[in-house]
Amino acid sequence: MNHPFPMPSPGPWTRLREWILVWICGGMLGAMAADAVIGSYNAGLSPIKPSILTPAMVVFCLFFSLLNRPRLCLATIGVALLPSVRFFDALVLRRFDSSTQDQVVMDLARMMLVVLATIAVLSTEKWRKAALWAAVLAMLLTTGSEIYEAMGLAKFTSIPGRYAGFNGHPNFPPVVLCEMLGIVFALSNNFRFNCLMIGIAINIRPSSSLSSSSPSLASLFSTVARASVVYPSCSGPGRLTGANVRLARDRDVGSHRPPRRCPGGRSWPGRQNCPQ
Repeated sequence: MNHPFPMPSPGPWTRLREWILVWICGGMLGAMAADAVIGSYNAGLSPIKPSILTPAMVVFCLFFSLLNRPRLCLATIGVALLPSVRFFDALVLRRFDSSTQDQVVMDLARMMLVVLATIAVLSTEKWRKAALWAAVLAMLLTTGSEIYEAMGLAKFTSIPGRYAGFNGHPNFPPVVLCEMLGIVFALSNNFRFNCLMIGIAINIRPSSSLSSSSPSLASLFSTVARASVVYPSCSGPGRLTGANVRLARDRDVGSHRPPRRCPGGRSWPGRQNCPQ
């Protein structure tokens, strides 16, 4: 059997730019998703204006995404169509006039820039790690800012008596937590890690707990169902966990061995011994 040549190991520059893309660019996306840039400035924790920091973070993400050779398609470009239309409507058409028109234009422009940076990062090869880290950091910042406000160390909320965190409005953190939980469950198959994320999402406010309980439980049950699927084997039905299936698949793919074929025509790539 002819074995292909092994893939060359990435160089230090490749590992560095991939590390920056995953951890720094993903962290920036998570901070912007949690409204940490605006919330920290409004509370006096950050001296940098969001109108300066947000474009700088977007340019940084776009630059390192281009270094990692993103692969764009028409479907991903279409995601930016809606914020672009809204920005054009508010800036050029101006179908309505209000006292906060300039603020609306700035908010829409910032939203369009964040969408472009997100598309660029998610179009790279390491998009799964970057998206998972961004979702986890957004949950940590959202829940941590609420606890920080509950301790009386800062004030973010616009409604007295209710904690809001960086989002500014008490009704926004549950929405952010549910969205980030959906991303975490879609990208992570680790049951314990998913349970940990649920514990982080359930913070001190009952409204957040009630709003995040139903999608969290549904996603947990689906994770358990995927991990306990009964797979056929050579010697009959057997129970294999999802982790064992992935280990067997990676072992066979890494060594480029064909699947073993048992008497009767059935094959199983992770099975080494078949009944005689």
